[in-house]
Amino acid sequence: MRPGKSLFLVLCVCVLVARNLAALEIPLTAREWQGLARRAEVVSTGLPLPRGAVHDPVSLGLLDGSGKAVPAQFLTQAVWPDGSVKWLLLTFPADCAPKTEARYTLTDKASTPVGTSPLAVREEGGKVIVETGVLKAELDREYFDLFGRVWLDHNRDGVFTDSELVTTPENPEGIAAVDAQGRRLASRWGKVDSLVVEERGPVRATVLVKGSLFEYESYRRGDPWVDYTARLQFHAGSGLVRVFFSLEN
Repeated sequence: MRPGKSLFLVLCVCVLVARNLAALEIPLTAREWQGLARRAEVVSTGLPLPRGAVHDPVSLGLLDGSGKAVPAQFLTQAVWPDGSVKWLLLTFPADCAPKTEARYTLTDKASTPVGTSPLAVREEGGKVIVETGVLKAELDREYFDLFGRVWLDHNRDGVFTDSELVTTPENPEGIAAVDAQGRRLASRWGKVDSLVVEERGPVRATVLVKGSLFEYESYRRGDPWVDYTARLQFHAGSGLVRVFFSLEN
């Protein structure tokens, strides 16, 4: 089936492993379908690995078409009975010219990419702070409004100043939704059950939030209303944040 045009990059994966499993080489092809130049487009793909091929993802690396090491992040999704990796989630920034292909190779003999990742996550009191090199976001464990405060490094000097704060004062309702009866639900009257850093690495950091939206009168009575799960994905060197938000009745 041909992939939909809404996909930015499609990864075609072919697994080639030496018989003795001493060397691992998996070629990947990133294809651009929409006629746009892709620069450091963050993509993720799941890779099936043979039993015994990889016991620790820390041994893996990614090379571009010229053999240069590329920043990449690896997460084990499933393992074989012997403990080796069965399914691997690979995340990396891909460059691809309009309507062309870019070649990459996953290997267990790659060198370390030059430079360090600008992506950093730290926890201070009741807040989680994420910096991508371009963006700084502050998430509040007590009151979740997607972002407590956000800065953008407009002059690219590596310092986030008060003049680069781009969020407005707190919305009194926070995240809001209206149900079929016209009742307004909001995070201001709800609660945050948990806010944790689910994934952190050189390419992507993910913050997982679980909580509830309350209608004002139910909030006053102390009755629960509707739960939510939110995942916020931050990427190194990017000012964009990908948000997955699900309501759970």
